[in-house]
Amino acid sequence: MIVDTSALVAIVRRESEFEAIFEALLSTSALLPAPARVELDRVVGKTAHERHLTDVLIGELESSGLQIIPFGDHHASIARDANTRFGQGNGKGGALNLLDLMVYAVAQERGLPILCTGKDFAATDAVIHPASRVG
Repeated sequence: MIVDTSALVAIVRRESEFEAIFEALLSTSALLPAPARVELDRVVGKTAHERHLTDVLIGELESSGLQIIPFGDHHASIARDANTRFGQGNGKGGALNLLDLMVYAVAQERGLPILCTGKDFAATDAVIHPASRVG
């Protein structure tokens, strides 16, 4: 599965139903696009304590098999094409922001579901991991 930042934020903030997301990450092969790792710290790593929490979480998940993977030119091409269908500001009411488009591209390239929270990816043709909280 491909991990969206929203899933990790849910764990760090202990949002409702975060346990299912955390269990999925511990029990299933997971890939985290490098830009999503940056986004995690941007969203919940504003203080030294929060950065420590995110580092501990990522360390624990990496020990369980999580891999942080690069975002390359091929992904950029997929994201660009997806933007015309699903991107915010495309004039069609798209749901995906820039980071979402990056996660979407990696998921499409790998043919894997996305672990996430929220409704953004559900408004696309992406496959959503069953442990996701979409609603």
